[in-house]
Amino acid sequence: MLKCQSPWLLVLVTHALSLPDIVLFVADDVDAESFYRTSPQIQELANSGIKFERALSPSPLCTPARYSLLTGAYAARAAPDNGASVRHVFFNTRIAGGPTIATELKRAGYKTIFAGKWHTGCTAPGKTDWGPKETWENAVRERHEQDRATIARVGGFDHVRSVYGGNVDSAQLLPKEWSVHNPEYQMREATHVISRVKAKNASAPFFLYFA
Repeated sequence: MLKCQSPWLLVLVTHALSLPDIVLFVADDVDAESFYRTSPQIQELANSGIKFERALSPSPLCTPARYSLLTGAYAARAAPDNGASVRHVFFNTRIAGGPTIATELKRAGYKTIFAGKWHTGCTAPGKTDWGPKETWENAVRERHEQDRATIARVGGFDHVRSVYGGNVDSAQLLPKEWSVHNPEYQMREATHVISRVKAKNASAPFFLYFA
């Protein structure tokens, strides 16, 4: 049995070979029942795993809820946003380092994978004047790589793929042509990493945070 040092998270393991793979889905603006019933694949995963049927979100807002889920801490404990104290919890809760669910699972022997929406602090400032198409395409690629590096560093993930930094319908985040959620792309990238992890070590457990 292993007890991690962080007081907010207890990881119990019996043996490295018996560690289960973990897939954590985070969905916006949908209740759990609808999310579960409308996807046969999700239903199959749930029926073959563990279901938490009495879990409550620590916040009705996206960013602070994600902050608490990832760190195990109240959102009011987040790092200051733009130098101002977080006194009014809103979309200002940024992860700036410290223990996360990914760092603690890594200590327990997991390979940690992130795919999808982060929305708890990004690297590049907002931009509205994108210029010619080839200019903003390069800018979006550059921002994606910056966000991947940031999430790996402050989130504690081994592999970071197919990132949405924030809400994709924001004019300050992406050009209109890129403002679309693409779960097929996200899942393709995530399964590619899982296949690589398992190819290197079939018994290695993985943790996938898919948002």
